[in-house]
Amino acid sequence: MQSATWWREQANAFLAQLANAQAQRYFPQFVEATGGLVVAPQLRIKPAGQPTTYHWQDWQNPLFVPHPNDGALRWDLVQWRDDL
Repeated sequence: MQSATWWREQANAFLAQLANAQAQRYFPQFVEATGGLVVAPQLRIKPAGQPTTYHWQDWQNPLFVPHPNDGALRWDLVQWRDDL
């Protein structure tokens, strides 16, 4: 496992070499060529096996509708963050 300092140095070297005509434009390939790491995908994404089913078949209707006995929409606050 590489340290945060090592990754920062690699990122700085990658950004510095972008000014060259033969620069490596893809960071994982740059790290593989210069940092000695083997870049192999660890995550593969594939489409779902079933077709997508949409809940709202007619986009002319609103997405959110208040309950007939209530005059307004109400929301529950799930999370509040001030540090964004």
